[in-house]
Amino acid sequence: MSGATEHPRSGAGSENRHKADPVLLAADVKAWEVAATAGFSGPVYDHLIDRIIRHALPIMRRGLASGVIFRWCVDRNSQVKLWAPHDWCVGDRKELALDVVAEATLRFHNAALTGIGWSPHGGATLSSYFLGLCIDEFPNQFRLWLRARQRAQREANALEDPAAQINVPGTRDPLAAVEISEEFRRRLGRLPHDQCEAIVLQALGYTLEEIADRTGSTPKAVEGRIYRGRKRLKLDKQEEAE
Repeated sequence: MSGATEHPRSGAGSENRHKADPVLLAADVKAWEVAATAGFSGPVYDHLIDRIIRHALPIMRRGLASGVIFRWCVDRNSQVKLWAPHDWCVGDRKELALDVVAEATLRFHNAALTGIGWSPHGGATLSSYFLGLCIDEFPNQFRLWLRARQRAQREANALEDPAAQINVPGTRDPLAAVEISEEFRRRLGRLPHDQCEAIVLQALGYTLEEIADRTGSTPKAVEGRIYRGRKRLKLDKQEEAE
């Protein structure tokens, strides 16, 4: 596994200043070139994504469990001022780690498509580069998580079942209109409401434009919600299998 022994180091952008093992770096260059030729899609690219996720997710989980993630964030950006809640639980941290990695995956993908993504000239392996994206994304997802928890405390009953809040005419429970397993229904219900809503509406046959119109959003935003939600569902399934 490329970069399997790498861990966060102090200093903003430090993954670019510490040279990686040249053998690992050469292997990543080859994998990147193949993925780029395929337009960053297809089985080769999916395998690359799975590999860097499998490297980053356990590290993020450990970082959250120990609280060192907050120091990593400060090391990379001294302006970040965050503290771990005294009452968060293992489940909170696992959920947050999944959210961070899912969002970092989207950032990784978008950067690759626009030509501003990973480069071997920075000296970091793909795994180290991706881990840096995860750490940089953590403050955003942590603040979103805090706000969501505050809303949940105020509206515990209303947010108990996110899927039940989706307003689809002609059906009381939109999930009932979709042929899914109980396991998938349970995992879908864990998603943030906007991601759950977008995925369910798409499954019911609505286009991105129609979903955007129904939710007061834009097709691009809806597409991002669906991508993050599906990636989160995939990560959730992987974690349950471990």
